Amino acid sequence: MKRAIVIALVAMAAVFALGMLASNVVTYTTEVSPIVPWQALGSITVAEATQAANASSYATVWALADTKTIKWDVPGDVEEVEFRFQSTGNADSHVVEMWVAASDYVSDGQGDVMTLGAILTLTGGPLVGTHSNFFIKTIAVTASEGIFNTDDVIEDDTQDRYAIWRTDLRGYKKVVLICTTLQSSATLYCEARWF
Repeated sequence: MKRAIVIALVAMAAVFALGMLASNVVTYTTEVSPIVPWQALGSITVAEATQAANASSYATVWALADTKTIKWDVPGDVEEVEFRFQSTGNADSHVVEMWVAASDYVSDGQGDVMTLGAILTLTGGPLVGTHSNFFIKTIAVTASEGIFNTDDVIEDDTQDRYAIWRTDLRGYKKVVLICTTLQSSATLYCEARWF
C-alpha cells in the first residue's frame, strides 16, 4: 500500500513538473508579410554589351568588372522581388539586362551557365531619390526576351512617381545586371526589396 502511494506521488510530481515546463514554452510566430526595407544592390557606371551565347558561363558573367555590373547573391528566403532604379540625370535613358543562374555550379560540379532573365528599358523622371539622384519613372519590359518577361511594372508616369518592377525569381539565386545602353556620364543605381 505504501509503495502504491509513493508511486502515485511520484507520478503526480512528474505530471506537475511537465505541466510547469509546458506553461513556459515560447510559441514562435511570424508576420504574414514581414517588412523588408529597400536594399541598395549597387551601381553601374560603364556600359557592357549583351553577352554572346559562348560568353554566358557563370564564371564569365560574374567576372565582369564591378563598374559594369550589379551582382547580387540572392538570400535563400527570397522569391518575389521588387526593383527600383535611380539615375544621376532627369530623363536619363538606359537599357538593362538581368542575367540569372540558380547557382555557380550544377549538381555534378560543372560550372553553371547564366540565362537572360529580362531586358528593361528605363527612363528617368523628376522625382529625387534617396541618393539625391532621380528615380526611374518608366520601366518597359521587352516581352519577347528573357524568362521574366511577363511580370508586373508598377508605375504612374503621368504623376512623375517612381516605377517598380516586380518579379518572381523562381529559385534563381545569382543575379547580374548590366547596362547595354547607359546614358552618357550617368550612374545607374538599383535597389530591391522582397517578400
